[in-house]
Amino acid sequence: MTAAEIRGGVDGLVLGTQIKQWDDSYGYKLSEILEMYYSEQGIVGQPRYRACNRGSVFSGTIDSGEILNHAISFAYIYNQKIKYLKVATAENIQEFYSVVRVAYDKMMGLANPVRVLTTLQIELDRIKQEELRDNYQDKNGITVLFLNQGKKLE
Repeated sequence: MTAAEIRGGVDGLVLGTQIKQWDDSYGYKLSEILEMYYSEQGIVGQPRYRACNRGSVFSGTIDSGEILNHAISFAYIYNQKIKYLKVATAENIQEFYSVVRVAYDKMMGLANPVRVLTTLQIELDRIKQEELRDNYQDKNGITVLFLNQGKKLE
């Protein structure tokens, strides 16, 4: 995952939390919101919402617990949908995301949120398949595959 993809995800989360309010209040179209958000002026009526403020806006708008809960929900759904691959058990999913949540919360308290997310992704990408196999494999040999970009661990 690239820094640009993470920034795009952060922008999507920020805009997604506000878009209904902006539509109800101002009647903006999505194209207008995107144009304003990526401009120097920001969203008319709420100028703090602009791309160059994404870190502070993200911190003040997004609940990290909610993000991680969505990630866990996705992991369970993914686990059910991909039946032809071996995926994690519920216990492994919880254990893995508990570790990620602790690291995420520590880093969010220390630095710029966008830089934190980029750093977290880089660190997670560095985990070797062997480490995943050793640390997140249950007694049946079922392995977490969320960090290896969908490739089955052998």
